[in-house]
Amino acid sequence: MRTQNPSHSLISRICQKIYIPLFIVPILAGFNYNALSKELPPEQAKILEVLSVYINTLKTKQASADEIFDKIDFNVGTITEISHIKDRKAALNEFIDANAVLMDTRKNAEAILTEELEKRDVSQKSIDAYLKGYRDGQTKQHALLLKIDVTNTQSMETWLSIMDLLEAKWGVWEPYPENLSIQTEDEELIEKFNKFLERTDSIANEQAKYIEELQSQ
Repeated sequence: MRTQNPSHSLISRICQKIYIPLFIVPILAGFNYNALSKELPPEQAKILEVLSVYINTLKTKQASADEIFDKIDFNVGTITEISHIKDRKAALNEFIDANAVLMDTRKNAEAILTEELEKRDVSQKSIDAYLKGYRDGQTKQHALLLKIDVTNTQSMETWLSIMDLLEAKWGVWEPYPENLSIQTEDEELIEKFNKFLERTDSIANEQAKYIEELQSQ
């Protein structure tokens, strides 16, 4: 039996961390909202409260995506029943959905912050000034984070295609656990399978560049 290319890229774990824009890192160092808010003017305390809520929301959504990601088994060499494929497809789709929620939270940051500030009766002048500082301080980092999120989705979508292929070709390949892969004599399967793996490598390389750029900010 011919062996498939065992080289496959798993999504980089570093991209699963929550990246906080540099301009708010000093605020978060040793962060104690209750203590700090008492020392600030009322509007600044409200802004700090909103920022804290938003960051915690991001962290919660990131943690949810992380938890789902950790359940996904990318080793095709362990697939011995078609139900294994269906389970992995379900987990992949679950991650894609969770990542979409995370991306929406990032994309809508200004709208979310504005709504929460207005709820707390912060003046429009203070809201505008805060959002300008937010925008100026994190525009490039924000764009890179979204690009990383997009590559996460692209990687999982490619793995869905791999699972679809293995499901469609069920019975013409065998698991090859020693090589973390499969083996088959089906030329079409070999070609498509390896192209998908090459795609995951390409996505991982693209993501690594974004992460490196983000860390250099």
